[in-house]
Amino acid sequence: MRAAALNRRAVASPGARRVAVASPGARRTVVALLVVALLAGCDGGRDADAAFADDASAGDGAALDGGVAADDDAGAGSDAGADAAPDTGADAGDAPPPGTFEYRLAWDLAGVAPHAAGGWTATNDLGHVVHVERGWISSHAARLVLCEPAVETGLLRLLGVGTAWAGHSEDVPEPSATPVGRVEDVATPAPAVLGVVRVTDLHGPYCHVHYVVARALEDAVGLPSDERMVDVSVHLEGTVTRPGEAPVPFAVRTSYATGASDALRDGDTRLTVDPERETAVVTITRAPARFFDGVDLAADTERERVEGVLYAIAQATTFSVASAPASDAPPP
Repeated sequence: MRAAALNRRAVASPGARRVAVASPGARRTVVALLVVALLAGCDGGRDADAAFADDASAGDGAALDGGVAADDDAGAGSDAGADAAPDTGADAGDAPPPGTFEYRLAWDLAGVAPHAAGGWTATNDLGHVVHVERGWISSHAARLVLCEPAVETGLLRLLGVGTAWAGHSEDVPEPSATPVGRVEDVATPAPAVLGVVRVTDLHGPYCHVHYVVARALEDAVGLPSDERMVDVSVHLEGTVTRPGEAPVPFAVRTSYATGASDALRDGDTRLTVDPERETAVVTITRAPARFFDGVDLAADTERERVEGVLYAIAQATTFSVASAPASDAPPP
């Protein structure tokens, strides 16, 4: 299979890999399989078809003040993430045991302004003013990735669910993966906890993080009552105003998947996380003002709008991690 035939849209920034859908010449089945392969295979015990097949959440909403909407309390005892956080085996008030990983969802609201009619507005890189009136995004899963390199298992494996990671059987789920997805209200973005997991199969260390936006399953947290989001990954609607023109309505709705990955970092410092001795909080931050960069919502075809928005979401996702020695970690 030639890369030219796939003609995928992806950009590798220093230390990061962004994944998006194929451009218009590719078949939809190839789009889904390509995303599976690039997101590195281990599906965290979730249905691979549900995660990657082709075609309000937490809190009361955050003020759109141009800052970062993030939960400063690490999610412990937070209403935002209580229903997404499984029992890690620690008593209330105890420091988390080794191998406890918490995944937080945050929003970078720079460039976003509240709209009097609801939702928010932002200007994309084409100079178009986008008013998001309603919208949701399905944060399907996140996981850490072992420091060992991926082991490619050939074309047949590619046509199944992707690649296997060193130290894994193809049928063994990655224990750091979040078990349940969360649907987030993009029109009123608020911080949330995607999940808290404990890795007891101590086979680390971990060096990277992956985040996947994919169609929501029926057990997803935060499914809205006024819009069906099961089997949908992204739904955004509102108006767009190009310079010198009147506003026109737009809608982007898809079951396509997208995602992003990066090395674990604390600022500019790359980190490893040892589940035998450490706990970690991974924050996944999205910048919604950039969700429409490069997309002409008034003129693009439906396919171009979908692919452009998925690509922009991947590009607008960043990660940070804070790790700490666990209180009951074994001595070195």
